[in-house]
Amino acid sequence: MERWTVRALFIATAALWLFTLFNDEGFVKMLKARREKERIYLRISELKARNSELEKQVHLLRTDLRYIERIAKDEMGLVRPDEIVVFFGD
Repeated sequence: MERWTVRALFIATAALWLFTLFNDEGFVKMLKARREKERIYLRISELKARNSELEKQVHLLRTDLRYIERIAKDEMGLVRPDEIVVFFGD
């Protein structure tokens, strides 16, 4: 082959690679998809951990009377009839 033919083939091949890498359907899109996939997997992991915490809380609410009482006092401000509530100023 002549030198100009080899150069033309090299330039055409390089141009094709650059187009493939940097067009909207190429390498850049693949990298964006990988980042999105990683973000989704992280979110799934966070949601699984939160779901596990909620399952534990549901179990305690169904089975542990002391836990129920603590929630009633802390979150709802309830007290037993024989208890005296003392408030301290902040």
